[in-house]
Amino acid sequence: MTFELHSLLTGLKDKVDSLLVHDDTLYLAHSSGQLSTYTLHTLPSSSDSPPTLSSRLSTRVLSKRPIEQLIHLPPLNALAALSDSSVTLYTLPEFEAVPLPQSKGATVCATLSELVGPVSVEEAMAGKAGSRLSGVFGHSVSAEKGDKAGEGKEGEVITRLVVGAKRRVVVYTWVGDAERGSKPQGKELPLPHTPRSIALPNPSTAFLAFSPTEYAILSLPSPSSPSSTASPSPRHPTTTFTLTEFTLPNIPTAASASAGGGYGLAGLGGLGGYVGLGGGRAKGPWVVRVGEGEVLVGKDTLGIFLGEDGKPTRRSGIEWPVAPDETTFARPYVFSLLPPSPSPAPQTPTLQIRSSTSLDLIQSLPLPYPHVTALPSTARLLTPTHPARAPLFVLLSPSERAPERTHGAALCALVMRGWATQVDSLVARGRYEEALGVLDSVVDDGNAAGGAGAGTERDETRKRILGLLALERLEQGESDQAVDIWIALDTNPAKVVALWPEEISGGLSVGREGWEELFGGVRKEAEAEERVEEAGRGSAPGKEDGAGVGKRLSSVFGSVTPSLTAAAKDDASDTRSIRSAQSGMPVDDSRRSLESLIRYLTDRRQKVLRALPMLPHPPTPLSFSSPPLSSIAQPALLALPSLSPAQLDAHDLALVARIVDTALFKAYLATRPALVGPLCRIENWCEVGEVEGLLGERKKYNDLVSLYQNKKMHDRALELLHKLSDDEPDPDPELKLGPTIRYLQRLGPEHVDLIFEAARWVFEADAAHALEIFTADYEEVESLPRARVAEYLHELDAHLCATYLEHVIHELGESGPEFHERLAELYLELARDASPDEREEIYARLLDFVEHSQQYRADRILARLPREDMFEARALLLGRIGQHEEALKIYVYRLQDYSEAEAYCTRLYPTPPLFLTLLRLYLRPSPPHQAQLDPALSLLSRHPAEIDLLGALDLLPPLVGLADTRTFLERALRAGTRERLRNQVGREVVKARLDQVGRGLMGLQSRRVRITESRTCPQCHKRLGNSVIAVHAPRGEVTHLGCKDEFGRKLAEELSFVQRLGGPP
Repeated sequence: MTFELHSLLTGLKDKVDSLLVHDDTLYLAHSSGQLSTYTLHTLPSSSDSPPTLSSRLSTRVLSKRPIEQLIHLPPLNALAALSDSSVTLYTLPEFEAVPLPQSKGATVCATLSELVGPVSVEEAMAGKAGSRLSGVFGHSVSAEKGDKAGEGKEGEVITRLVVGAKRRVVVYTWVGDAERGSKPQGKELPLPHTPRSIALPNPSTAFLAFSPTEYAILSLPSPSSPSSTASPSPRHPTTTFTLTEFTLPNIPTAASASAGGGYGLAGLGGLGGYVGLGGGRAKGPWVVRVGEGEVLVGKDTLGIFLGEDGKPTRRSGIEWPVAPDETTFARPYVFSLLPPSPSPAPQTPTLQIRSSTSLDLIQSLPLPYPHVTALPSTARLLTPTHPARAPLFVLLSPSERAPERTHGAALCALVMRGWATQVDSLVARGRYEEALGVLDSVVDDGNAAGGAGAGTERDETRKRILGLLALERLEQGESDQAVDIWIALDTNPAKVVALWPEEISGGLSVGREGWEELFGGVRKEAEAEERVEEAGRGSAPGKEDGAGVGKRLSSVFGSVTPSLTAAAKDDASDTRSIRSAQSGMPVDDSRRSLESLIRYLTDRRQKVLRALPMLPHPPTPLSFSSPPLSSIAQPALLALPSLSPAQLDAHDLALVARIVDTALFKAYLATRPALVGPLCRIENWCEVGEVEGLLGERKKYNDLVSLYQNKKMHDRALELLHKLSDDEPDPDPELKLGPTIRYLQRLGPEHVDLIFEAARWVFEADAAHALEIFTADYEEVESLPRARVAEYLHELDAHLCATYLEHVIHELGESGPEFHERLAELYLELARDASPDEREEIYARLLDFVEHSQQYRADRILARLPREDMFEARALLLGRIGQHEEALKIYVYRLQDYSEAEAYCTRLYPTPPLFLTLLRLYLRPSPPHQAQLDPALSLLSRHPAEIDLLGALDLLPPLVGLADTRTFLERALRAGTRERLRNQVGREVVKARLDQVGRGLMGLQSRRVRITESRTCPQCHKRLGNSVIAVHAPRGEVTHLGCKDEFGRKLAEELSFVQRLGGPP
């Protein structure tokens, strides 16, 4: 038996109209206007003992009329009492009355207190992490925020009191703690009708029931917070009232009385007396809040669940055999009080209890009068302000026609028995939402029993049940909702990935039969037994057999299972969706489930990447030393803690990162192949061994190369590029060799040995293109060890080595002598072995290099020159070591190239006496050479200023006529005269400048400044007195020495400004 009725008070002569439980105090409001106060003793939730009442504490008269409603307002710590068509506030514990004048003519009132602020982990687990989780946990699993408003949680509390009066409504709002004793001001709105029932699914919406056929939704203005600039925002914030009338929709109903046997939790028949009675009419319209954002509206014998927008939130409603007298909600159950049946005797009311999630009938509880079961009685449900946090109360009174009516009324408490066993039983049967509702309805008392308890153990139980609920959602095809739960719970990614086919999960894959055990559940033996029982009476509503589940899972993952390759080839075949024939639940398809998995993995990846830098020694994908995932035992990975990434240690966080990235890679490959490339190119924790085969099958070789490169597996990348080059049918070198060349260019000096090894086949294929590996304009290429590169290229081809050294010297500015000497030696080597045409070109490059390079040792190159060849190079080298006469001899005697000899002297001028030496070689040659008078005279005529006159006259033969030397003599004399005059002018200019500077110095030394007692500093405006001073040019301003720098800067700025204007300084 799930619920039991326990008598608390009997013999109540004064009629009880309303009831309120606050903390450990029970308030009873009577029709006489009296308020009786009792102490309510509730034992720990794990105990089966019912609550008890102490003796009456006090009785006070609040009104002369019946008190129809009692409400507790947390921000005021006050009672709101509806009596005599008016609402009055009574502060606790003084009971000072604060009337609300605007509430005159009140007929009904309702309140809601809700925490507004950042979503906590507990709220996320309870279904408050956004619209997705609201859909996941549905309508009844979420915790009532208003129930917890007084528990001191962080955040602000919004409290609404909505009072329905004659053709109007008054709304009172408090944000945070309100000042006690203050008279609140409400906002009024005229209505077309008088509300008879009010429910607030959230602080911004109120449902109003005017009549059984007339309803409206009232959008309330957004509250403003006096304590913060950012006011709490309701779901649909508005600045004014908005009233929207609507009519109740017609929807199918769930199984009613017959569903009780299918549930199996102490269900009672209890409704046989209604057979043939027919539907009754309700006493009036009613609407009840059944969770955040949802209400239950009564329409005769039908209960309809509506959302904030007035639209049905369920595919079916509740159907009662007769219209209930009263209906209330205490998570996770809907309690409906059905009137007494005409037969059989005695006529007693019945309390029907249904699950708010499955709408199954849990129990039908007859309500006989205590101790006199044969006495006809009537009943009333007296619901506390927050029924989820206190027991429900039932007021039983003898029937008016009963002769025993003098017994008076009896107050009974409806107590749930064995809730711990219920939770475990519900979990074993797969009723996870109901188990959560039962668990959350238990008062947190610090005890534990039956696998579900308080504090940390209770939270762990809730997490376990939520994980199983997510598993159920996945089986039902609602993968998005399952992912929302796993994200809120920080579930171990290995467990989540293990639910997908082996093509995605790899070695983590767990078969369907092991899912419940993986998430802390047990094999559903109870469900199997129930299925056996159902076989005799037919399948129960809403249940699927094993074949149905298998069929559904094959639809979810079917297109992924054959192969990822087939999945990508035909997306249309991957997006089919079927419906379960028995449950009518829409089933997700494989692509959608993978998209949900991608969303989960992306969320985990972002959190992991944020958590890694926060570690003292954060690991990286390359530095993390751990065996591959495939070699780690599956139980070890599945046993990783389900914690936020920020709470994991370095080792566990790295394993989670590898699991997430590997699974994300496979999911992308199956659904979004275009995203595989970017993931390969950024730093990732993907396991290469698990994905390289998939990339090869899909021919995504560029992505595979990028992955190898990112993981520093360069040898495997280059091996793949070589294979791709061999398979390339196009002979274009750019297509065949370009990818390998570009890859090698980016490796850098730490991989120089690998570059040399991998580049050989490229040079064999096309040496000219391959040389770009070492000559490209990249930092990695320029930083390669040039000596080793030159040695490597020389082994392949001396021409390649020479080209590389030319690039290094001329383009990169290499100044090392060893490179210059090696290039010269290569020129000599190449020239010696080349054909005549090639030799001429190489020899020209050698001459140009020898002439312009300054970084080689000439004697070393000179020693390698052939004795009877390359005289021009020998002459240049001799000149480099200072043997100019020997160099000129080669030009004059060996080559007889007089113009080149003169050019040699011109290049080296004014090296003395180079032209005179050349003249001497012309006129006084060593035997057996003959004197060359014509070249000598030509030299004298062209360079008279560079040749010493007396030395030339001494060298000229005696028989040379004056006419032959006239040009030389004239130019030499003129050059001497010009030089003498230039020197005289220079001396006079220097003398004049010295005189000018001397006069300026005398003028400056003769200047004086007078410091009087009244003279002040132009910078600080204080008297100079006997202070150390500074005099500023050019006008002679006098400042303190300490003010010199600041005044000097100001003076310089003024002078600069004047000069820019074109004025005198």
